[in-house]
Amino acid sequence: MGDLVWVLREAGRVAGQDAVADAAGGGRAHVHERGRVAVTCPVGCLGLSVHVREVLRRDRMVVRTVGVRTVGELLALLESDALGAVRGMGPRRVGEVRTALIAAGFVVKGP
Repeated sequence: MGDLVWVLREAGRVAGQDAVADAAGGGRAHVHERGRVAVTCPVGCLGLSVHVREVLRRDRMVVRTVGVRTVGELLALLESDALGAVRGMGPRRVGEVRTALIAAGFVVKGP
């Protein structure tokens, strides 16, 4: 498992995720401090699929009016086991989120 996490981290670094466009900011560059994704980074920094990003953006039940915007909000949603209840987020998509968070260096509890 450790090797897989290392490969995913390296893939993100090589793909240029040290500076990515802010998904909610209209194309402004978002630069990571010390090259790492932080809880204050936009969800777009995780490299999630378009489907997952759109579900998180539009879901009004998750966060009252704006959807999930930051990695920290997404992490809290996953840890509270509420992510699976979001419409459009089945087990495969929750697994994608979990994998992306682990690859970004976050500690995520098991399924």
